[in-house]
Amino acid sequence: MDRGRNNQIELEEAVYIVRSGAGEGYGGGLASKSIPVQIFGYVVQASWIGVVLFFALSGFLITGSLWDSINEKFLLRNYFLRRALRILPLYFIALFISFLGVVHDIDMTGATATQGAVWPVTSAVPAAENWRPGGTLPIAYNDATKQLYIAMHDHGFEGSHKFPATEIWKVDIVSHKVETRGHADGAVSIAVSAGPKPLVFTVNGPNSSLSRYDGQTLAKLGETKKDFLEGGGPLMVQ
Repeated sequence: MDRGRNNQIELEEAVYIVRSGAGEGYGGGLASKSIPVQIFGYVVQASWIGVVLFFALSGFLITGSLWDSINEKFLLRNYFLRRALRILPLYFIALFISFLGVVHDIDMTGATATQGAVWPVTSAVPAAENWRPGGTLPIAYNDATKQLYIAMHDHGFEGSHKFPATEIWKVDIVSHKVETRGHADGAVSIAVSAGPKPLVFTVNGPNSSLSRYDGQTLAKLGETKKDFLEGGGPLMVQ
């Protein structure tokens, strides 16, 4: 098995997670008196299949990775170490962003969380444009590159915090600078894959589609058909 990135599998995993999230979040269809809405409710309810398919794909990838490394010394130790380095940092350092675009670096290693650096991501843009984060899940972080991805919309105001994004911003958390800005297809949820060459995925509110971007350049790599996600939903990329 090729141990490099398989973009198709990553996209399928993202779709399965979004579909299962939509199934968990939609509960009114079955109680409706409208036949079409009831049918839609049954379809969405069946999205639990996405959970099964996601774990099946994950098992396939993990088994393939271990098989490719079968002759590696300390195979299991190295495997669990890599998994720990990928997962555990999320429990130690947390990044929060306010709806005014201010990032808060929170250290959670001790018994009491302490606040570190506080910095705005909009300091380099004209204040009159009033850029703000928005959506149901407006930020995603890649630890390997120290890059924060933010779904942003311009001309924001009090109450626009769930507006779809018109741009995606890639922000370096070391220099606190916006390195790249790219067009967004009305993103309301954003996620990024792990590793030094990440992919960015967005759920798009206006047409319920899923888009994929290059994590370095923010160039758009593809988009699903419209109404692909039955009203959208949260997004997580494993």
